[in-house]
Amino acid sequence: MLIAQAQDLRLYLFAAIFGSMAVGSAAGFLLADYRPGFRFTVSLALVTSLLSVFAIPFFVRTIKLFTDEVKKAYVMLCVGLGIFAVAQIQIPVVNILNAVFWLESGGVATIYVFSAVFVLLAMRKFAKILGVKSVWSSVTLGVAVAISTSLMISFLPHVSTGASELVFDVFQSVTVCNVVFVFFAGMLGLQILPKMSVAYKSAVEWLTVAFYILAFGGLHFLIVRLFLTEADWYLDFSLTIIPFTAGAFAFLIAGYKASLLNVINQPQQSNQVSEIEMVTFLASFASQPSKIESVLDDISSVSAQVKPGEKLSAAQIAVLKNAYLKLQNYLTTSDPIRVYSKQELQGIIKAKFGNKAFDNFNLGAE
Repeated sequence: MLIAQAQDLRLYLFAAIFGSMAVGSAAGFLLADYRPGFRFTVSLALVTSLLSVFAIPFFVRTIKLFTDEVKKAYVMLCVGLGIFAVAQIQIPVVNILNAVFWLESGGVATIYVFSAVFVLLAMRKFAKILGVKSVWSSVTLGVAVAISTSLMISFLPHVSTGASELVFDVFQSVTVCNVVFVFFAGMLGLQILPKMSVAYKSAVEWLTVAFYILAFGGLHFLIVRLFLTEADWYLDFSLTIIPFTAGAFAFLIAGYKASLLNVINQPQQSNQVSEIEMVTFLASFASQPSKIESVLDDISSVSAQVKPGEKLSAAQIAVLKNAYLKLQNYLTTSDPIRVYSKQELQGIIKAKFGNKAFDNFNLGAE
């Protein structure tokens, strides 16, 4: 198995962040003939779009490692990110083309809804794979909440706009759908987290943060539209995009964390191999700790018996070897997220602990 270098991934991360900022700034600078508000809008929209686009390779990089069902969820997530990027870049394009109807009728917001639908479907798939049953998986409930909320919002007073009341209400309703679906995805993320092992938690945490930021961004936009007109400086500079920029950044970090699944960050330098650390490290690759509780109990039992610097007895090594074999069997046949080969697992262990990692276990021929 190829173990990627963490520093290469960090380099790509920094390049994505600073590259997005540089391109966005350059675009705003080149549009010197346009009003400042529009130039800032273009810069912000470009940065947001590029951050989303650059997040996709991070996720795609590890897609081959997973089971077929997880691959489907990853594809849906990446499609959602791609649509989100398009949704951002359309804002300056609509302004340049002066497509007022598309802007005022809700067409702009509709693309966000498609993005929200795909990320919600991705999170539903993840939840199903992990056996998480939740009301937040219900698309029917999501639609019902969106419709009822839209109806309530339609009765709220708002500033006068150039559009008819119907067009304004449709725009607000489409935005509500986006907020609801992304919020549902975030709630699913919260319910998935307790089921995940340490190896996967960080990526899911950042995904969940991204969903909540986007939900807030949509809600913020809804409220702003009730009180401000397009002529107001706040909307002229499109400051409502800022939460979406933060959400795109969170997606990028989530992708980066997901890409680290195949990276050994800190190879052990000592010649002394700790079988307890080795088996504990292997256990961290199980996507659902609840499925290997008995194995974790065996490891904890041995760990509690051993004092610092004390050598393991033959009986303790036998318990740990048995724990290793059980973990190996689970990871090669039963893990719902990722299925390893025996050779792949041994490669991971050797990359972390060195070639002598299995000396006491005598697993070379297995």
